Amino acid sequence: MLGQAVEVLVPDATGRHHEQLRESFNHHPQMRSMGAHRVLRGQRHDGSVFPVEVSLSYFYLDEELYVVAYILDTSLKQAAEQELIAQHQQVARLNAELEQKVADRTHALLTTMEQLEQRQAELAQALAAERELGELKSRFVSMA
Repeated sequence: MLGQAVEVLVPDATGRHHEQLRESFNHHPQMRSMGAHRVLRGQRHDGSVFPVEVSLSYFYLDEELYVVAYILDTSLKQAAEQELIAQHQQVARLNAELEQKVADRTHALLTTMEQLEQRQAELAQALAAERELGELKSRFVSMA
């Protein structure tokens, strides 16, 4: 990197006016903490692009401005976040399926209980009819 501008690390730096941003920072330097800004991308020597977080600090030495940039490759962090999102979506899907199964089985149980109550009422009527028939038979035998 010696003798090269920082823009070699920034993909599409010309389209994003990175030189102007750098000049603006040099005129009014301020500390910028890691991850405090929008999604940034870095460019490797082979031209591949990867997500980064950047913090900037500065100091003066003999009235000359020096800027220290800490650049962190966040590819693994981004991949882990995507995996976490996918897992949350899978858990949400499984929860929805489970809730549907519970609702279906609850409905089936309520239907079965209604049928049992109906059968119980029918059996009670049949028992009452059987008792009445038994009484009629007893009276008939007594009268005979």
